[in-house]
Amino acid sequence: MTGVPWNIVHALPNMAMLPRSLTPSFIGQDAGFKYSMVGGGGSTGAGNTSGIGFDIFVKNKSGVKIICAIDGNPISVLDGELQSISTVPYDTFEITDTTGAVTPNAVDVFLMGLQMVDCVNYTKLQPNFAVWG
Repeated sequence: MTGVPWNIVHALPNMAMLPRSLTPSFIGQDAGFKYSMVGGGGSTGAGNTSGIGFDIFVKNKSGVKIICAIDGNPISVLDGELQSISTVPYDTFEITDTTGAVTPNAVDVFLMGLQMVDCVNYTKLQPNFAVWG
C-alpha cells in the first residue's frame, strides 16, 4: 500500500461503522484517471480535503472489460458492471486500461473515505509520515 498513515488506521474504531465524510465522485472518466485520497487531488484537477479511502464504486459503461488499480493493485471491472469494492484503507485509485472501449469516457468513479481531520479527531493522533505504507 502507498500513502496511508498506518499509525492512524490502526487506531481507528471499526472502519465499517465510521461515517464517510469524504465522497469525491467523477463521472465520465477513462484510462489515465488517477485520484489520491491522501493527497486530495487527481488527474482531473479536482481537489478535496485529504483523507483515507475506505470504499470504491466503479460503474463501467465502456463496452469492454477495464482494468483499475487500487494503490497499484489491479482489478477488473466488466462492461455494464457496478463494482463495489471495500478493501483495506487506500490512497490512490486509477483507471489503467480501457483498450477497445466502444464508448470512451464511460466510467463513473465514486470514492468514499474519512477526512484526515476526522481521523485525527477520532484517534487523537497526528499522521506519522515515517510509517506511511
